[in-house]
Amino acid sequence: MRGLSRRHLEEATETLARYAPELAAGRPNGRVFCDAYSPDGEPWVRPVDETGRVVFAGAANGSGYRLAPAVAAEAVDLLLPSDRGEQRDHRSL
Repeated sequence: MRGLSRRHLEEATETLARYAPELAAGRPNGRVFCDAYSPDGEPWVRPVDETGRVVFAGAANGSGYRLAPAVAAEAVDLLLPSDRGEQRDHRSL
């Protein structure tokens, strides 16, 4: 195993041992995944700064693939608002 991968596995095993030692004891290998959770449990789509030229779209709580079309549509609306000031309602997507 490459050095970086081995170090990541060791760090993950140490963390698992701290919170679930019975699972860490029988682990021959592993993979690490991260879901990004927002404080309110809903995906976030919002400008990163006051210019609005960069948009954060994430924190989909592991449902990113399922919600990707609606999240992308909201991001596009923020980046390219209609000239009439309207925004589409993406809650039904």
